[in-house]
Amino acid sequence: MRILVADDHEVIRRGVRALLAAGRDCEICGEAVDGQDAVEKAHQLHPDLVIMDVSMPNLNGLEATRVIRRNLPDTQILILTQHDSQEMMRQAFNAGARGFVVKSSVAHDLLHAVEAAQRGESFFDSAAVPRASATGPAEARTILEREAALELALRESEERYRALAMASGQIVWRTDPAGNNLWTSDSWQSLLGWASDKARGRGWLDFVHGDDRARVAQSWQESVRAGREYHTEFRMRAHDDSYRCFDVRGVPVRNPDGTVREWIGANVDITERKRIEQELRASGHRRHMAFSAARVGGFVWDPRSGEAELTAELQEMFGFEAGALKGGDLERWLSGVHHDDRALVVERMKESESSGKMEFEYRYHHPQRGLRWLYVKGQMRADGDEPEANGSSSEKDSAGKKAYGVVLDITDRKQAEAELKLVHDELEARVNQRTVELRAAEAGLRLLSGRLMQLQDEERRRIARELHDSSGQALAALSMCLAMVEMEAEKLSARAGRNLSDAARLVREVSQEVRTMSHLLHPPLLDEAGLESALRWFVEGFAERSGIHVDLELAPELGRLSKEMEIAIFRIVQESLANVHRHSGSKTAQVRVGRDAQKVSLQICDQGHGLPANGNAEASGPALPGVGIQGMRERVRQLGGHFEIQWSKGGTVVRAAIPLPAAEISPAGTVAQAST
Repeated sequence: MRILVADDHEVIRRGVRALLAAGRDCEICGEAVDGQDAVEKAHQLHPDLVIMDVSMPNLNGLEATRVIRRNLPDTQILILTQHDSQEMMRQAFNAGARGFVVKSSVAHDLLHAVEAAQRGESFFDSAAVPRASATGPAEARTILEREAALELALRESEERYRALAMASGQIVWRTDPAGNNLWTSDSWQSLLGWASDKARGRGWLDFVHGDDRARVAQSWQESVRAGREYHTEFRMRAHDDSYRCFDVRGVPVRNPDGTVREWIGANVDITERKRIEQELRASGHRRHMAFSAARVGGFVWDPRSGEAELTAELQEMFGFEAGALKGGDLERWLSGVHHDDRALVVERMKESESSGKMEFEYRYHHPQRGLRWLYVKGQMRADGDEPEANGSSSEKDSAGKKAYGVVLDITDRKQAEAELKLVHDELEARVNQRTVELRAAEAGLRLLSGRLMQLQDEERRRIARELHDSSGQALAALSMCLAMVEMEAEKLSARAGRNLSDAARLVREVSQEVRTMSHLLHPPLLDEAGLESALRWFVEGFAERSGIHVDLELAPELGRLSKEMEIAIFRIVQESLANVHRHSGSKTAQVRVGRDAQKVSLQICDQGHGLPANGNAEASGPALPGVGIQGMRERVRQLGGHFEIQWSKGGTVVRAAIPLPAAEISPAGTVAQAST
């Protein structure tokens, strides 16, 4: 049988070669250092069997298995992995693998698995197959077929999330703790036309307007030095030498010890808003000039004779020759009044004879200047009469009284008002649009905050992977070497044999401790089997390590939730129980996860001495937030939920309620109980 060995660790490949040397009809036809290399070598060599690791760079073993089985259906795959979970075995068989061997038992099971492959049979490592089930492979395949659609949906959701993070219309940036730019979003190039790498370090300052540069550099340095939020406005030069205005905010991202790890910020383009504000100021100035330039004309009108005396300014407003206005001329003036306003003007003039005052506006056709808007204000009084204290004349005995008044050309004011209304309406529309954009920018910042939490989880996953790839692999190789020595233990002395057994036992214990540490950083069950299995595993391990009795209650129909929700709930439980162990002094704790038609609820309680604020152990109320508490609160906020902590002398209670997405809402189930 021609065998291709694929593992990214030389020590593992060397150990596999040594073990296969003892087998019958086994020929190593090639080796691959990662998943992509395995696909290429399989295409070239056409091996009968590929011994495949799972956790490899470029392309993981499960994906490589799918590709090889699709291209070379006659080639069998044997998975050799550090993971000993049943869920990983299910994933392997769902990908098309024929056998599954855990590295901790490779010395005993590898040759048996290869021989089973030669016979065309499947092989299951006893460390991964549940003892209570005799139909492990069939069960795994059935379950994984149901979960395939869910896994595809999760991948599509992750892709949409990444696209949304990059689709922000504003310039998003990140700097190191000293304020030197590390990364700028593609919006830098789309808005300004410059390549993003030109913003690296302090290069972005070269594009700030010369009048703003010194102020911006100083204020940025002061914020970096003090570690406080940065907020300012400045202009930046675009590639076409124009300038755009930005509202800039930056916030520090801190380490657990309070030091600044990096800065995250966004430049919101406010160029259009600034232009509208400038247009509004210019419009106001034009209106002021129109009022200042308006000329005022005066008149005296006798209702009985119809004659009127007009000032020169008013005669010019009407387009008349200088002189007294006779009755016939009054008709001439009235004919110039806009036909839609003529009846109103006549009515107001008649009313003034009885009311003693007049005030109205109307349109007038000037012979040369066209249609004008005029404003009239006057009062009726006899010659020598003094006006009333309120500015009006007495309505009694109106006979013999004349109308004294002024006329203002308000055409420019009317035009200014119309322009102002137009600008106001346009500004209102654009302000509403900008408000929507600002809210979108705020949502983008919230996404960035969520991304930071995601990066934290990815860092834990990376460290767990490092433990797996370094110490875990070395221990697995050492175990294989000791196993080969144990094969010839009869040649050793009794003392050497005991020492060999002790060494093998110590290697297994250290391997278990490394695996436990890796799983605490990021448990594989959370990704593969879901929240319920991960919580049961964690609570059991926590109780064993801490000696604290934990009651775990889970809704029986909790089911799988979104990846973000499962990670958030797991981290909240993990952080809360860690606080119980470190601070409360309680010997018991309770964890309850419920689900109803609208939300998932979480509650963690202990019976310790609480979290007293300001040294007052008698106080009761919400706890002062620490770094861990802030992290829990932020996780819940990112999912649109509610988070609170209450404490008293009788203990501490952590509560969280997270709404279910519409696609995940289902009838609430009853609550199942499990104790640890």
